[in-house]
Amino acid sequence: MTPEQQKEQFSIAYTHALAAQRKINIARLDVDEDSVDLVLRRSGGIEPQVSLQLKCSGMLDATSDPIEFPLKHKNYEELRKNCLVPKLLVVLRVPQNPEDWIYADAEHLLLRHRAYWLNLRGYPDPPPFTGIDVRNQKIPVMIPRGHLLSADQMMEFLDTIEATGTL
Repeated sequence: MTPEQQKEQFSIAYTHALAAQRKINIARLDVDEDSVDLVLRRSGGIEPQVSLQLKCSGMLDATSDPIEFPLKHKNYEELRKNCLVPKLLVVLRVPQNPEDWIYADAEHLLLRHRAYWLNLRGYPDPPPFTGIDVRNQKIPVMIPRGHLLSADQMMEFLDTIEATGTL
């Protein structure tokens, strides 16, 4: 498994753990062609949903506010579009050493560190790029440290979507 695949699997497990706490269903897409890795869904009512693009990094500055994250042009473009099902960027900050991501003993399971979210819907056009592979160019996005992803925050997303139809 590559380090990128390891980060992907850990970010999925982290998100699953949060969702399970609030009985939120998660669907995983087989192919990520629209910058969607997971979909959160709550049964009942209008069955609100929100799509998540997961990223994981051991290189984020934990002391800055906002947190700067370099997002691929492709993801930026797809996450800023107006879609029927809202899309959010979720960036999980982990220690650089994978051995430090999880601590488990007889009484605890600790997943380190934390995830932040950002709604890019309606963000401006990206700056013009030059070069051969524009889709892999990166755009710095700024995520407020207060946008901490939690089980309660996931429920708030779904409550807002159910009440208003969007985020």
